[in-house]
Amino acid sequence: MGPLSKQFMSQGHDVVVYSLGLENEIAWNHMEGVRIVSGGRPDGSGYQGHIAAFQKWREFVSSYAPDILQSHVGLPDIYAAFTPVPQGSVKIRAALAPQLFPAQPIFGFFFERGVAKRAFDCHVAVSSGVAQVLSSTGIPDKKIVKIINPISSSIAEAIGKKFEGDSPFPGVASVKGIRIGYFGRFSPEKGPDRMIKWFTQFKDRLPKESRLLMAGMGKMEPELKDLARQLGVESQVEFVGYVKNPTDFLPYIHAAVSPSRYEGLPIAMIEAAALGCAVIATETDGAKELTNLAPNVLLIPNQDELSSEWFQKIAEWVQKQKMAKENPPNLTAEAVRSVRSEAVASDYLALYARLSLLEKSL
Repeated sequence: MGPLSKQFMSQGHDVVVYSLGLENEIAWNHMEGVRIVSGGRPDGSGYQGHIAAFQKWREFVSSYAPDILQSHVGLPDIYAAFTPVPQGSVKIRAALAPQLFPAQPIFGFFFERGVAKRAFDCHVAVSSGVAQVLSSTGIPDKKIVKIINPISSSIAEAIGKKFEGDSPFPGVASVKGIRIGYFGRFSPEKGPDRMIKWFTQFKDRLPKESRLLMAGMGKMEPELKDLARQLGVESQVEFVGYVKNPTDFLPYIHAAVSPSRYEGLPIAMIEAAALGCAVIATETDGAKELTNLAPNVLLIPNQDELSSEWFQKIAEWVQKQKMAKENPPNLTAEAVRSVRSEAVASDYLALYARLSLLEKSL
C-alpha cells in the first residue's frame, strides 16, 4: 500500500492505512510518510482478542467515515465484510491470493461464497488467475477487476541503472559460485522451507562454492536455520537478514526463486525481474501471470517434493544465467509501465470514481 498511498496523497486524497498486523510485518521503508493506525492485533488471545480488535476497528471506521473502504486479504476482509460504512461509501476488496483461508478452508469456503460476494462492491484481482478463482466462487464477473500490484519507488527508480562493484552484504559479496536468492517474508505460504530442502537436492550439480542466499525476515527464521543445520547445509545457506533497500541485494544474484505454496502475484519476483534477475517460480496462479510480464522465467511444479529430473533442469538453467546487474530488465516494456505506482494508482482512482458515481446514481 505504500507506493499507492503516496500516489493518492500526491493527488490531494486523504489516506489512512489501518494495520491489523504487527509492527515487524509492515514494510516501513515503503510506507514512510503515510499515516498508519495500528490495530494492535492481539496474538495468542483467542477469540476474545479478536472481538476486542474488531471493536477497535469498527470504532475507527465510524470516526473516520471513509468514502472508500478497501481491505487486503484474510482477516482484514472478514473485518471489512462485517463493518458498516456511511451511505454512499464503497467497499472494495483487494484479493491478493485466491486461497485466502488455507488454515480454515471450511470457513473460507462459506465466507467466499456466502459473505464476500455480497459484502463488497468490487473485488480487485492482482492476476488473471486470481480473477478466475474469484469468479468460480460465484462473484459476478462485473464485480471483478484486475489491477496488479505496484513495485516500490526505489525499484522503479533503479530500472536500467548500472550497478558497479558488489553487494554491501559480506555474505553475498563473498560467494564465488552461483548465487541463488530467496527474497521475501519467512512465512509458510511463501515456502522458504521448500527452498532450503530443494537446494540440498541440486547444490552438488552446481559449481563449487555456490550458495543459497535467504534475504528477509519472519516468524519462521529460527525454524529455517534449524532446518539448514539438520540437512547439513548451514555453511551453504546464508541468512542475509532484512534487506531495507532491494538494490543492495537483487542486482548481485544469478536467479531469484519464489517457492510459494500459494500466491496472488509474487511482487518480490517482479521487483527482482525489474532489476534483471532471472526468476524461478512455482506454478501458482500469480506466477503464471508473471510469465506474461517477464521473458526469463522458469516455472516449476507447485509441490513440496520435486523429481530428480526437475532438480537437474533447475541446476542446468541456473548455470546459464548471468548476474542480474549484467542484464537488462527482465520485464517487457509494457510490464515496466504497468507495474509503476503511477499507473496502478491511476487504475485504482478510475475504479474508485466509477464505483462512487455508480453508487450515487442508484
